[in-house]
Amino acid sequence: MISLQELQSSFKQYLFEEDQVISNHVTGTQVVSSEKRLAIYANAYHARLVEALETDYPALSTVIDEKAFVSLCHQYTHAYPSEYYSLRWFGQHFSVFMRKHKDFVDAEYLVELADFEWAFIMAFDAADASLVTENDIARIPQEAWLALKMVLHPSVQIIRQNWNVLAMWRAARDEQPVPEPERLEETAQYIIWRDQSSTTTQYRYLEPDEAVAFDMASKGVSFVGICEALTSCVEDQNEIPLRVASLLKGWLAAGLIAEISW
Repeated sequence: MISLQELQSSFKQYLFEEDQVISNHVTGTQVVSSEKRLAIYANAYHARLVEALETDYPALSTVIDEKAFVSLCHQYTHAYPSEYYSLRWFGQHFSVFMRKHKDFVDAEYLVELADFEWAFIMAFDAADASLVTENDIARIPQEAWLALKMVLHPSVQIIRQNWNVLAMWRAARDEQPVPEPERLEETAQYIIWRDQSSTTTQYRYLEPDEAVAFDMASKGVSFVGICEALTSCVEDQNEIPLRVASLLKGWLAAGLIAEISW
């Protein structure tokens, strides 16, 4: 008699490689054959996975032709089978798969859209953490400011875009006509995070100098190191410490900083 483990393995082979061996262990009737019973389950299984990806990537599934998106989902399912009991992580490799797919070599904007939507999921599901307040900052000794380092809240995601993905995402979200893809003159950087007070997911564009400063902060660079990084972005060098302090105040107010050290 076939063991349960062998039966499960055989069924998996059927789902992903269309191996028919499992049909020998499924009882059929005159009305519904074993092959039809298996096909019903397989169709339902793959349809559920497509539905999960549509939920994770609502804008992408709108921008891409429906049949093409479903086909892409089926290909992804075979390339990256679900490895968890929950579907939470099933779509985590979708943009990686798209980057390798021949149909998306010249469609970087679609890959960026996938990255953008997954960042919202990561931000929403991230762990909670305590937040640094202005009162915490006020207790930093004056002589320690140069060595000040920050740790971002776990929900913070940094996204860089070379295409008008934000405009496309907004249009798809609002069920408006999606604009044609356009390459940006300069790379745009956004942060996405979960507001801890309302549990809603937020996003914001970063001005060029703030993008540099925030990138440095995310890497654990000290206050003085962030200031040095801004020397090529800020014309008046004497204004740099005040600019970084101002940015830090904004990050604190938004709930982006979880830890500080010096």
